Amino acid sequence: MNGYIDLGALSMFVATGLVCGVGLVAVYAAGLLGLSIATADTSSGVRRLLGSLLAGVAFLTVVVGVGVGLYVTLGR
Repeated sequence: MNGYIDLGALSMFVATGLVCGVGLVAVYAAGLLGLSIATADTSSGVRRLLGSLLAGVAFLTVVVGVGVGLYVTLGR
């Protein structure tokens, strides 16, 4: 079976997919956390600003990650 399948390349592919997939989900969760901090009634002005900044950067990172994934997948 090793003659037909390159196990090193397969393991690299699976590891990259897991890291990128789980990483984007974690960044999205951080964006939701920032959004909840920004919209909380008890937040001060600085906490709202930092929450909005965290949410914006996190969601932008997710959009860029999805865009890069589509660009690579669809063959440029």
